[in-house]
Amino acid sequence: TDEDELQKLKDALAAAWEEVEELRTEATQARAESDGIHKKLAIESQEIEQIKDEMTEAIAKARSEADAQKANLLYESEEVDKIKRRFEALEMEIEGRYEATTIDCETMRRVAAEECAHTRREAEVDAQALLQKSLAEMQSLAAYHATVEAERRATADAAR
Repeated sequence: TDEDELQKLKDALAAAWEEVEELRTEATQARAESDGIHKKLAIESQEIEQIKDEMTEAIAKARSEADAQKANLLYESEEVDKIKRRFEALEMEIEGRYEATTIDCETMRRVAAEECAHTRREAEVDAQALLQKSLAEMQSLAAYHATVEAERRATADAAR
């Protein structure tokens, strides 16, 4: 019957709207996950800075100790030079690791941002498609309703 058909269309519209809401929820969750990743990366970046500061302080302290030994033990200058070279190599290694970690963090931030944008775009496309479908169903329902109304009027006119 007409009411059954109308109810089916209403049910379909409600289901489509529910799916739109689910997509919105997914997009919100994706944003929250992206924010979590950004916060985690910020914390890791702070930890890296702290490690770098500690290592720089350790290197400075070690250099100071090496300089004191050199002043007190001139006859062992070759040994002191070896120690300095080791610390310089360690400093270069630390700087290299810091740069690599910074690059990794930047890459992770970029990937997370791209994934978030991609998910957001997909959700927008899905929502747009559902809205288009819902609109088409509403137009179909309106056309059907107009047809039923016209038939009712025609029947009423014929009955007169």
